[in-house]
Amino acid sequence: WAGVYELGRSQQRGYRLTREEQEAMDQEWKDFCEFAEQQLEVKPSGRVYVGDVMKAFRRSYGKYRTSEQLSDERLKGLFRRFARNATGMKGRQGFYKGIALIQKADAFGTPTAQF
Repeated sequence: WAGVYELGRSQQRGYRLTREEQEAMDQEWKDFCEFAEQQLEVKPSGRVYVGDVMKAFRRSYGKYRTSEQLSDERLKGLFRRFARNATGMKGRQGFYKGIALIQKADAFGTPTAQF
């Protein structure tokens, strides 16, 4: 019975990632970190909604445009990981304190958020 148990345990999702899955996850984290450097700002007065970050990220990276390429849960996990490393503050109801989207100016000079 031990052999059957081991066979079933090794096929469980999440038990062990394949090399391709691990490389894909590493690339997703790298892309999110690049996005965070360009469009997220850590400041005490900042406040951001996780949905706005997701919209801005999907607009910035075409290969993650839909949830088929990168699930919403995985994207939220990437943001939570970034927020935990950057501020240590957990958000309430989707809002995170200490982080803000960088305001960009439109063609008329009016500041607009990138989402």
